[in-house]
Amino acid sequence: MIRYYPNNVWICGDTYESLIWKDKTTEKPTEEELNIKGKELKKENMRQERNQLLKDCDFRVLTDYPDANKEAWYYIDKH
Repeated sequence: MIRYYPNNVWICGDTYESLIWKDKTTEKPTEEELNIKGKELKKENMRQERNQLLKDCDFRVLTDYPDANKEAWYYIDKH
């Protein structure tokens, strides 16, 4: 909520019904709008986690890794 509505006044509970919208400048977002924003945020978090995992493990490219044991790396990468 803070990410999408940082300048609005609201009190957040565990459910949509418990969301108290105190802001006088904008209307309370619909449950559907909040669900869409939640899905967008989840996708973004998953993308960031994926990118970090790739960064942590894909630091070598088989063809340019200066190691005599390329076959072992190839086997590990494919299994």
